[in-house]
Amino acid sequence: MKVDADARARLDAFGDLLRRWNRVYNLVSRHDIRHLEAKHIQDSLTLVSRVRGPRIADAGSGAGFPGIPLAIVDGSWSVTLIDRSATKARFLRQALIELGLENATVVEEDVRRYQPETPFDTVTARAFAKPPAAWEAVRHLLHPDGVALLQTGDALSGASLPGGRAGPSERVAKERYVTAVTPEDPQP
Repeated sequence: MKVDADARARLDAFGDLLRRWNRVYNLVSRHDIRHLEAKHIQDSLTLVSRVRGPRIADAGSGAGFPGIPLAIVDGSWSVTLIDRSATKARFLRQALIELGLENATVVEEDVRRYQPETPFDTVTARAFAKPPAAWEAVRHLLHPDGVALLQTGDALSGASLPGGRAGPSERVAKERYVTAVTPEDPQP
């Protein structure tokens, strides 16, 4: 995905910040940090065209993927980064401050327990849990017309997910698929 100069500068600054923190806190594996741009940042940006509506939740945000890159490339989106780890939440808060991202917030809580005041239009889950468990953990966060974007190592097309419909999986990287899961229509 092509991004403007301001977004590119912020993505680069995010990468620099993550590399600094990673030396102490191991937010991303040592192998993966060498491939930060391709394996994490560009992978996150593959979701841009799939986002529905302005309210996004990033479940198990960890080092901020895909939530921070999404917040960087579209300032009109309101992104909530959810992670239960105090260390990761501290990093995420610092990243938002240093990058000047006013359209993102951090929630330090287990996503399964988090009860938002307003449901989200899009929920992302990347390397959060196996797909059925990820769906179970995030589906309560979604607006009835919303979408959960599950980034997984395996295709989920036609997967049986309780209360949800998995659309076709699309390979977006050598090691990653994206599958849109929508809540099933309520039974009459």
